[in-house]
Amino acid sequence: MLSTPLTEINSASKNDSLDTEIENCNDLNLLLCKYPLSLLISSSQSKYFPSELQSLQLSQLVKTTSPYTGHVLAVINNLLCISLRLPTKSWRIVLHKDSKLLRLLIVYVHEKAHLSARRVASELSSSYHVFKLRNIVNNVVKKCTDCKKMYSKQASLPHGPLPLSRFMKPSHAFQNISLDVAGPVIIDNVKFFILV
Repeated sequence: MLSTPLTEINSASKNDSLDTEIENCNDLNLLLCKYPLSLLISSSQSKYFPSELQSLQLSQLVKTTSPYTGHVLAVINNLLCISLRLPTKSWRIVLHKDSKLLRLLIVYVHEKAHLSARRVASELSSSYHVFKLRNIVNNVVKKCTDCKKMYSKQASLPHGPLPLSRFMKPSHAFQNISLDVAGPVIIDNVKFFILV
């Protein structure tokens, strides 16, 4: 009688410690050095989908309050999976939109080659199912500092009006003198302007 509650308490405390470790971590590679990805996903799913997992383990229907009521759900290798198309050939792992693990996965896939938000969402949606995935990916990719630097627009100076002397009748050489400014030219993170 005592062994069952103790194992449940031990597994619950392991899940809680793993959840806190996921929440405090900012790099998925550090977590993958310690734990397999399937364990991280099952810990996240047990936090966000307890009623769905419990009803599937008891072979009951998923509750009507769940957003997954009309979908085909199954527990495969201790992971909650969904099949969006019939016949059920392709199963995708379900992740919650508020999960820190999802954000770590997005950053991990994005930083492989600094892919666009569309490519990251496409890559993740082949294996995972998340409601409003594209919006979440857009929000995470927008915060990437390397992409901000690479794709930022250069500041442009407003063009001043041309002096009227250029539009008037022809004049002699050096009767009217003006300077044009070209730039900025960035060399070693220092801005230079060229006077012509």
